[in-house]
Amino acid sequence: QAWLWPCVAVVEVANHPLGEMQVEVPHYLPGKNPFAEEFARRFGIPLDAVLGGAETMYPEYALKLRALPRPGTAPK
Repeated sequence: QAWLWPCVAVVEVANHPLGEMQVEVPHYLPGKNPFAEEFARRFGIPLDAVLGGAETMYPEYALKLRALPRPGTAPK
């Protein structure tokens, strides 16, 4: 099936909802995100596995994963 739109390079600019240009993107500095543990708690996954980066995709990481502490579950 053919693509519906041609693939072309464009400049994407974040705009303020009221139409003014937005000069910064909301973000948290590394280690400062107050919601970082939410996903880990909800699914019972160690935080190191959630934030682990590239090493978490290798099968050898499963051995390390067993030794990591699991977070408490989130209240429902």
